[in-house]
Amino acid sequence: MATILPDNRWRFLLVLGLTAALAGGGVLAHQIGLYSDVIGFQLWPAYVQLAISAVAAGLVWRSTRVRTIEITAIGFAIAYIAARCLASVFQPVLQDSSAAAIFGTIVLLYLGLPIRPTVLLPVMVIGSVAMVLAWLRQPGGLENITFAQMAEWCAAVNFVLATNVRMLRFSVRRQWAQSAVLRRMAALDGLTGIANRRAYETALQREWLRCQALSAPVSLLTLDIDFFKLLNDSLGYKAGDACLRELAIVLEAALDRPGQMLARTGGDEFVVLLPETSETEARSVARRVIGRLEQAGIAHPCSPLGAYVTASVGIATAHPAEGFAGWELTALADRLVYAAKREGRNRTRQESLGVAPPPAPAGRLDAAGRAISVGSAAIG
Repeated sequence: MATILPDNRWRFLLVLGLTAALAGGGVLAHQIGLYSDVIGFQLWPAYVQLAISAVAAGLVWRSTRVRTIEITAIGFAIAYIAARCLASVFQPVLQDSSAAAIFGTIVLLYLGLPIRPTVLLPVMVIGSVAMVLAWLRQPGGLENITFAQMAEWCAAVNFVLATNVRMLRFSVRRQWAQSAVLRRMAALDGLTGIANRRAYETALQREWLRCQALSAPVSLLTLDIDFFKLLNDSLGYKAGDACLRELAIVLEAALDRPGQMLARTGGDEFVVLLPETSETEARSVARRVIGRLEQAGIAHPCSPLGAYVTASVGIATAHPAEGFAGWELTALADRLVYAAKREGRNRTRQESLGVAPPPAPAGRLDAAGRAISVGSAAIG
C-alpha cells in the first residue's frame, strides 16, 4: 500500500524498524559470540544499516510533507542497496549478496517504500542490477548459480512485484475514492447539503489552533429561525424542510471570504464560522446576512413578526491566544441567540469573550420599523 500512497509513513517506519532490528540482531549475536568469524571492521555493514535506518526514521517522523517523505524513502533505498553491495566487496565472508539477500531486499523495498510506482520501478531495476553485479563478484556460497540464472530470477521477482503493485494501485485508488465519498457524506447535512455539526466542530478546532498561532481573532454567528415550530405545525414538515433548504442557500451566498464556513448544527439553528474576523468585521457579516435574508423574502405566513422568515442572531468573538477554548465561543454565541429571542426575536446581540458588554442603549429602529440591538450597539 505504501508504494501507492506516498503519505503512508507508518508502513515505512515499520520497514525501517525491521531493518534496524535485523542489523541490531547481528551486532548482538557477534557480541555474545555466535559469529566467531566476524571481527573488527567486518561489523561495519550492520552499523551502517542501523545509521541509515535511524536517520531515515528521524526525517520521516518529523516530516508531514509527502514530497519530503518520498525523497527520504528514495535516499534510504539508494543507501541501503549501496551498503549491501559494498559489504559484498569488502566482507565476502558474510555472504551479504547471496540470492536470498537479493530477493529479500527487493521484496522489502517494494513493500516498504512510500514511493509512487513510476519512481519505484526505476529504483528497483537499478538496485537489482547493482545487487547482481555485487553477487557476481562474490556468489556467497552459491557458486553453482550462473549470472544468467541470477539475472533471470531477479527479473522474475521484479515482474511479479511490479504486477502486484499495479493491481494494488487501482484497488487502493478505488477504495480511497469510495472512502472520500463517505467522508464527504459524513460531513454534510442531509437536508440542506451544507456542513453538519461534526464538520463544524472539526473546522472550529482547526481554525482555532491556526488563529491562536497567528494571534488572530475568531468570530461566530449563530442564527435561529424565529417561530420555526409554528411553520412546521401549521404548514407541515415539508414546508419546514423547504424553508431550511432555501435559508441555507441564502446564508451561503452571504459568505465572501475563504475559510468562512456555514453549518447546520440543529433543527433550525445555523452557525457561520469566521476565522481571522474581528468584532467589527463580524458585525458587517451579520448585516450582510440579515440583508440577504430580508431580500430573499422566504414566506412564513404563521410568524407574528410578519409574512417572511426572520432570525435571531448571536455574534461572538474571541482571541484564542488569550487562552480561551473553542467551546466557550460556541457557548457564548448560543447564549446571545437566546438573549435575542427573549428580547422579542428578529434582532442581533454581540459580545466578545473576556470583554464585559456595556449597558444596552435605547432601542433603534431599522428601515422596517423593527428594533435591532447588537450587544451594546444597534445594527443599522
